[in-house]
Parts: sequence; structure tokens; C-alpha cells
Amino acid sequence: MSSDKTIGEVIAEAREEKNLSQRQLAKLAGINSSGLSKIEAGERDPSPKILRKISKYIDVNYNDLMYKMGLGIEAVSYTHLRAHETLRH
Repeated sequence: MSSDKTIGEVIAEAREEKNLSQRQLAKLAGINSSGLSKIEAGERDPSPKILRKISKYIDVNYNDLMYKMGLGIEAVSYTHLRAHETLRH
């Protein structure tokens, strides 16, 4: 997953690779097509619940998408991890 792409661009590209229209993916994910259009255009961020549904249908790892939004486990700082590790010893 390229780091220079927005979450919406990643979703749109993966959706197109799966030959799904916005309307089809929106229906599968349980949202309206205008909502998906706004997500793909970067005008709105998907909720984690919607993102999980979308990821399932476009075959993109949910955690990778969460990371792309700055919410995944990889987004935890190295300093925080080192502090936690130090506390355990």
C-alpha cells in the first residue's frame, strides 16, 4: 500500500480492481453511495466499523487501512513501545 495515497484513493483503487461500482460496494458495506463517494474523495473519513466492512469486500487488510488513517497499531510511537517494554523488565 503506497504511503502517498489517501485512504480514499486506496479504497477506490482496490474497489476498481475488484470490478465493483461505488454503488455495489456501498450496498455491500451498508452505506449509501454518496457516503462512499465522499470517503473516496477524501471529504469524509470512514468509521472503523464501516472501514472493516469495506476492507472485507475489497480484500485489503483492515489493519493496513486503520494504519493509513493513523489509527492502527503501527501508529503507536517507538518511544511508547520502548517505555512499555522498560516497565515490564
